[in-house]
Amino acid sequence: MKQDFSNNGAPVYRTEGFPLACYYVDDAFWYAWTKHRPFHWHPQVEIVYVLSGSITFMIGEESIPAQAGDILFVNSGIIHGPVERNGIYFSIVYDAEELIDSTDRVKELMKTLAHDDRQIISVFPREDTELRSNMQFLVERMLYGIPGHELSILSGLYGFYGRVFEKNYFNTAANNSLPAVKQLPRIKPVLAYIEENYMHPITLEDLAEAASLHPKYFSKLFKSVMNESPSAYLNEYRIRQSCDLLLNTNAPVIDVAMQCGFNDSSYFVSVFRKYKHVTPLQYRNSAYHIENS
Repeated sequence: MKQDFSNNGAPVYRTEGFPLACYYVDDAFWYAWTKHRPFHWHPQVEIVYVLSGSITFMIGEESIPAQAGDILFVNSGIIHGPVERNGIYFSIVYDAEELIDSTDRVKELMKTLAHDDRQIISVFPREDTELRSNMQFLVERMLYGIPGHELSILSGLYGFYGRVFEKNYFNTAANNSLPAVKQLPRIKPVLAYIEENYMHPITLEDLAEAASLHPKYFSKLFKSVMNESPSAYLNEYRIRQSCDLLLNTNAPVIDVAMQCGFNDSSYFVSVFRKYKHVTPLQYRNSAYHIENS
């Protein structure tokens, strides 16, 4: 399994022709890439395994604090992302139906996971030592590229899903803890609109139009799904993008502000301090010292 440094220098472990990628999120990875990514979604599923310390991970509308040994699961199409990190975690992203596709019976079982009323739970019981051992096995095979590791990974994933079905680790329509999930299709075009247009002026009406909703109803829906207002999310997204420019370019702060949709540099500095607790220049300088220490 080779390292791919296409994501701003952040290593992604993958094998050509094998629909799976894994991410070892330590200080270097977090600093180079993950810290500046907004909440996102993808058609693949994702397993997050906390190796040390602690993290806080948002999955749907749940903010989940996790510690070393915890295993989190992100169902396909769910908005998610790390909020805080004080340790190291391992993330596995893969196409479940494509990867685990051998016999008719297995296909049948995997297809049941695509139903809206049956989703794998977001966080697994800490006392399930068998599942934890399974994850440790997967991490070792993915990181070290042992010959034949693809077969070992498949074995580990079959074991993972076997355990999920055995212990009935599912949310159903009756006890689903993610009631806002059904509204995600309306929110996703808004996030895509922000990603494509954050450098330009954006109004509440623009975002509501992207969701095909009335502005007042849109604001309530967005907050129920994302746990923050549309304006707060937009500002946070712009600040994340500005962090990337501050770290990877020598552009003056006023230019960074303009490139990230802030027409007033003073307001940009104020918003930046709110999210990062330092000024943009302090952020750039402290990052330089960390990187070169």
